[in-house]
Amino acid sequence: VSPGNVEFVQNRIQEFMSSSIYHKIKKNYKKQAKILKDENLTIFFHANLIKHEQKTDKVFVHGNITTIGAGGDKVVKKRTYEYKIAITNFTPQIVAFNVYSDVPHTEEWRIRHGK
Repeated sequence: VSPGNVEFVQNRIQEFMSSSIYHKIKKNYKKQAKILKDENLTIFFHANLIKHEQKTDKVFVHGNITTIGAGGDKVVKKRTYEYKIAITNFTPQIVAFNVYSDVPHTEEWRIRHGK
């Protein structure tokens, strides 16, 4: 995602989010988009693991998110996207969504960590 395509990405994401989820994350996304534009940042994500947990029906996408500043400085952080998908009117939609800087919080992880 870059300052030039941030709105395009936002519109594409919106198409796959249920309205209840999109309205919850819209404010945060707009805030991040403003920072991206104002600070001329580029962000990309490299997935290292994609896992579907059958018991909870969650999908985990874990990898590294890299932010590159206008001067070329890079910051790399671990990131997990956790979501659930449901079919609504013959269209897949994200109905639950969470993002965090940690390993995937699978059912096994939650049991081990008492969550």
